[in-house]
Amino acid sequence: MKNLRTLMLLVSLGLAAQACSSAPVTETRTGNGSTPQGPMGSTEEATVTVTNFRYEPPTLEVPTGTTVTWVNQDEILHTVTSGTPEGATVPGVSEGAAAEPDGRFDEELDGGGATVEVTLDERGTYTYFCAIHGGMVGEIIVG
Repeated sequence: MKNLRTLMLLVSLGLAAQACSSAPVTETRTGNGSTPQGPMGSTEEATVTVTNFRYEPPTLEVPTGTTVTWVNQDEILHTVTSGTPEGATVPGVSEGAAAEPDGRFDEELDGGGATVEVTLDERGTYTYFCAIHGGMVGEIIVG
C-alpha cells in the first residue's frame, strides 16, 4: 500500500512538470516497427528500452545519422526530453539544479509498447531525461 501511495505521489508530481519543445533533429512516432532512413539512405538504428523507470542502456554510442528508437515497456507515460536532468547528474552542472530541456527533442511515450524515433544527424553528446520522473536519465554519444 505504501509503494502504491508513493507511486501515485510521484506520478502526480510529475504531471505538474512542463518541458519546452523544439526539434533540429528528425523525429518520428511509430507503432509499426518500420525502418526509417537517415541521411543519404543510411539505415543505422539503435534501440533504448524504457522499463522499470529506467532507460536501458543508460548510455549509448552511435554513428552520425542513426535513428534511435525508444520503446516504453512500462504501463505509464514517460518522456524523452533532451537537456539537463534535474539533480545535476551531468558533469559540470550545479548539484540540485532544476531540469532544463535544450529543445533538441521532447517526445511523450504513452505506456505499453509505445515508441518514438529520433534521428541524430549531428555529432555530440545528447543527454536526456523523463520530464515526469526525475530519476530517469540517459545519454547518447553521436560520433
